[in-house]
Amino acid sequence: SHTTIESSSAEETSAGYGGNGAGSNDVFDVAVIDAQKNEPMDFEKSSAGQTVRLARERTNCLIPRATAVTGSKLFVACLDTNRVIELDAGWFHPDESVTRSFAVPSGPTGLALDVEGDRVIVWSQFARKITLLPTASDGAFTIGSFAVPSQHPLDVQIAKGREIFFHQDVRVSSDGRVCGSCHPDGRDDGLVWNTVEGPRQTPMLAGRLDGSAPYGWRGSSADVPTHLKITLARLGGTGFPTDDRDALVAFVKSLPSPKARKVDQEIAKRGEAIFNSDKAGCATCHGSGGDLPDGERHNVRSWAQGDVLGLFDTPSLRSVGGTAPYFHDGRYKDLHTLLVSVDGTMGHTKYLSEPDMGALETYLRSL
Repeated sequence: SHTTIESSSAEETSAGYGGNGAGSNDVFDVAVIDAQKNEPMDFEKSSAGQTVRLARERTNCLIPRATAVTGSKLFVACLDTNRVIELDAGWFHPDESVTRSFAVPSGPTGLALDVEGDRVIVWSQFARKITLLPTASDGAFTIGSFAVPSQHPLDVQIAKGREIFFHQDVRVSSDGRVCGSCHPDGRDDGLVWNTVEGPRQTPMLAGRLDGSAPYGWRGSSADVPTHLKITLARLGGTGFPTDDRDALVAFVKSLPSPKARKVDQEIAKRGEAIFNSDKAGCATCHGSGGDLPDGERHNVRSWAQGDVLGLFDTPSLRSVGGTAPYFHDGRYKDLHTLLVSVDGTMGHTKYLSEPDMGALETYLRSL
């Protein structure tokens, strides 16, 4: 069964990246089945004498950042579409029961209810605005927003890049994915993806771009803009003009490394000496401190089923303790498994005693 779903021209649409412009009336057919009743679902609901239909963007919330619940209503802030959607929390699959959708200022990251439960308070981080939304589905209402000045405003170029990074944009992908889908807050999703060149684990970006050229698991890009162009083409995106591309790169480069984990400093110091020793050979490729890789491609028995080639770029080890799984195909679930499995192919670890192996792992977790 199919049902026709259309967007309401009376609704305000996102003015940020990924917005489809005010007055959109896209009509398309999709299969919509109620799994419990085994029959087509009817999305039409009455609100203040008007018919509300499910809009396309309402079902496409890829980066939910906050929720608030009152009665059977579940409100979700969608960072990638600049919308707050209202779901029926009583449905078996609430994400398939969108009843209303509100356009809000850029970057919704926080939701709260007022004391009476009559309004949802939305915090839009990028626009630095607070918006009040009604929880009642009937009667007339006014949506209001007011700005909250910042004492430390973000650089204009970096702020622009942040919007691009988190918002749906056909320039990024053809299927709605955004940079922040796979790299939440510039980190990584911990997943391994099938690509035409073989399995590829999502690498962390925050704090890892400077000094770690070339880029990509195969080291095929000399600089970040080149690698970005290749990535967007793979995702089916149309690409960016130079100013927007530079803004995106500036934002990603501005992201700091996650705060280093607290470890026993004496043990970590012993591990650092092992890391930098000629016998272990870790620093030979990764550099002293792990953050200055040699920029070369190596075959460390890293070929996996599906790989076109077995040569891979030496990655930076900054914040390596929080980026499991390891290797380009995520074959090693944790650092300990990695260290005991690569002797003779990626440094030498078999000679290490158990305490020394633990010290090396502790040092890596401190980076």
